[in-house]
Amino acid sequence: MNKLLKLSILLIFPFAISAQTLSENAKVYLVTCGAGDDLYSVFGHSALWIVDSEKRIDAVFNYGTFDFDGFGFYLKFARGKLDYLLSISDFRYFLAGYKYEERYVTTQLLNLTFEEKTELFAALRENYKPENRAYRYDFFYDNCSTRLRDLLADLLGDKLDYHLEMVKEEKKSFRDFIDDYTFNVPWGDFGIDLALGLPTDIIADPFHQMFLPEHLMDAFGRATVTDENGVRQLVVATEEVLDLPRRSPQWQWFTPLQVFWLLFFIVLLFTIRTWKKDSRRFDNILFGIIGFVGIMLVLLWFATDHTATAKNFNLLWALPTWWLIAFLPSKSLWRLRFLRLHFVLLLAMFVGWFFLPQALHPAILPIGLVLLMRLLKQYRMSAA
Repeated sequence: MNKLLKLSILLIFPFAISAQTLSENAKVYLVTCGAGDDLYSVFGHSALWIVDSEKRIDAVFNYGTFDFDGFGFYLKFARGKLDYLLSISDFRYFLAGYKYEERYVTTQLLNLTFEEKTELFAALRENYKPENRAYRYDFFYDNCSTRLRDLLADLLGDKLDYHLEMVKEEKKSFRDFIDDYTFNVPWGDFGIDLALGLPTDIIADPFHQMFLPEHLMDAFGRATVTDENGVRQLVVATEEVLDLPRRSPQWQWFTPLQVFWLLFFIVLLFTIRTWKKDSRRFDNILFGIIGFVGIMLVLLWFATDHTATAKNFNLLWALPTWWLIAFLPSKSLWRLRFLRLHFVLLLAMFVGWFFLPQALHPAILPIGLVLLMRLLKQYRMSAA
């Protein structure tokens, strides 16, 4: 049904929109949608809605459309080569999906002149052309919200003032803002913290905070436009079209923190019971898994187009060289050297936990302790 609906939209709207012009009574709204339950939807969504009853135009311009095709989607996303599309839909169909998912929808009527509306509509139609509608998605700098922010900036130029000086100074990083929205998807939050490197810990100034739809909505609500006729508010009316509760934190079982602390205590008991016994098979599996994680982190850094996955300090505990410890002979000199190397790196992570420029997920602590105790066990067996 989703594919059929998208196909019908793609077939109908190019003919309905491409040759249209607006009347004086056309209205432009910023549409802000609340968080969903799935990881891709927990940050909310933004779109522009243009409605003109005289010209029978009812079009939601949505920069957040993507083609979900299973494995291909995740592979493209992991490589940083996922394209998003500008799509157009009737507001009723757009709203129906959010009503079904029980996500609030707020509209803000924009106070634009007829000339500004016309220019905006023309820019959107230009962006909707087949050769223009796809863009390379970037979570922080090029998404459904930043596209609308930049579109208004291009339209209004220096006339637009978001009054960013009014935003409370929080000194929060992009990672901190992600944490604000991922409280009900703990494994998703863990995966994000694992994959995203040092660039995610840059402090997000008020302008770049608009990568989040709710912050864009707040910015539009504050903004003013200054022209030869004086100063006017960008937003003149706000309506809760779907007045539904905001998502709030819910108690979660089997979170990464709970699971990995449980793992730590199990491995601690196992280590005590087998301290004088050969348990290298267990460690080979453990070190192999950690080495595989390290390979993924290195690939995300060097083999993708993502900017936020570079310089990842999780490599302090998850270097690919764990594989060498797993497969080198027990008495190998190189194995002893790698055991020492990883021991030093783990100690550096623990000592610098609160001073590292990148914030590590709390669930890394029990993982690091597990690795540390198994390194000590293996070093004892190899050096004996």
